[in-house]
Amino acid sequence: MPPFGAWAPDRPKINQGGLREARNVVPADASYEPFRSPTATTSAIGARPYGMFGARDAAGGVHIYAGTATKLFELATDGTWTDRAGASTFTLTETNRWRFCTFKDRVIATSLTDAIQQQDMTSGGNFSALAGSPPKAKFAVAYGEFLVLAHLEDSEFKVRWCSISDPESWSIGTNQADEQELPDGGAITGLLVTDVVYIFQEYAIRRMVYVGEPDVMRIEVVEKGRGCVAPESLVALGANGFYRSEDGWYQFDAVSGQSAPIGYERVDEWFNVNSSRAYLYRLSAAIDPTHKLVLWLFASADSATGTPDRVLLYNWSVGRWAYADLALELLSPVLTLSVSVDDLDSIYGNLDAIPISLDDPSLVGGIVSMGGMTSDGKLVRFADAGATQEALLVTDDIAPGPVVMVRGVRPLIDGAGAYVSVNARMRAQDAFTTSTETTTTRTGMCPQRAVGRFVRVRVRVPAGSEWTDAEGFDLDVTPVEMT
Repeated sequence: MPPFGAWAPDRPKINQGGLREARNVVPADASYEPFRSPTATTSAIGARPYGMFGARDAAGGVHIYAGTATKLFELATDGTWTDRAGASTFTLTETNRWRFCTFKDRVIATSLTDAIQQQDMTSGGNFSALAGSPPKAKFAVAYGEFLVLAHLEDSEFKVRWCSISDPESWSIGTNQADEQELPDGGAITGLLVTDVVYIFQEYAIRRMVYVGEPDVMRIEVVEKGRGCVAPESLVALGANGFYRSEDGWYQFDAVSGQSAPIGYERVDEWFNVNSSRAYLYRLSAAIDPTHKLVLWLFASADSATGTPDRVLLYNWSVGRWAYADLALELLSPVLTLSVSVDDLDSIYGNLDAIPISLDDPSLVGGIVSMGGMTSDGKLVRFADAGATQEALLVTDDIAPGPVVMVRGVRPLIDGAGAYVSVNARMRAQDAFTTSTETTTTRTGMCPQRAVGRFVRVRVRVPAGSEWTDAEGFDLDVTPVEMT
């Protein structure tokens, strides 16, 4: 039984034992699983979201925030959004994003175009400008007793931090508050915090560590010539980070301070061809801890307006890739709110319309889950009960040597009827001819009649079919005498 091998469209295509297509599936250890559509769980904000965030306050309460070009919102347990901008109206441009972090019991929101915003999560209420006149910034993270800002309004190469334990004090030289402008490496494109701060730039990665007075922070280069070119591609997983560099996808090890390629000879070139570089700023990323996945949502080359419509999936535990069709505005990990039966009735109209089980973990507060937002500002969650999308698996060229006739293919997919067709050609430079698609008989075989020296097996599982694993296929072939 040939297994469905790794999807690696950048590799040579003949006798590689891999896949040319792995669409609308999730890569697992020795198989592929169905990719399930997310479910909207809230009302719509009514505008395109420019960022979202989930956090806990000091008392353990869960908060979910989202921002548009002009407002900041907080989600209530009944699935509605409360305007938390108050009298403020913000001015984000097309390429801006809201980025959030927590500093003790405050949630901090930055956008570069507007004054840094903050809300005391325990007290609640509206966001307000952070006191102390900090500079506008693209990025903010909490590092020990410091709030660290990067990519500032006056310099995209600058890092600045507040006075120790006081995010409302920004006077240089006061209680260790200071700043540093990086001399090279391009614009700052992200921050990753462990026990140090890693500063990602377009063409360098630096480590910043607290050393106390008089220097306060020591900043040193750990990688040069490579960095993160897509700010929203950087996503953290414990002591690791994943990001897009100019030459492909990388995994960053915060222990060693070094990056390793994960997309080379796999999906780097595929992404270059199939994504829209003009809309790379609309890319977003998230971690799915349940399925050991990193997901990057992006606008494909087919997206005329730049709206994200495709997601790249990487299983970090086994090093395998796949992709799926997904029309969302952004992805983000999010904490679940504790939802009552009355809340569910308010969200869905009646209990019979709820698309998930009442025992689903997404209804329990404080659980980290995969989330995202639609273009009109509905929060969505991914659940194992979601509807499956149409899956397509296409093998590399199988070239057994002699010309063969494919008489049948038995797809090894549990729980669902699959459909099979075969691409065949005589020479590597010839165009393929595609056989008529057939479904499984009582023996599990899909009858076929295709002749060639090079063949590809195409397996399709219809949308809505319930299945668990696609492991491989059996191929019934016989040599053909050529005259």
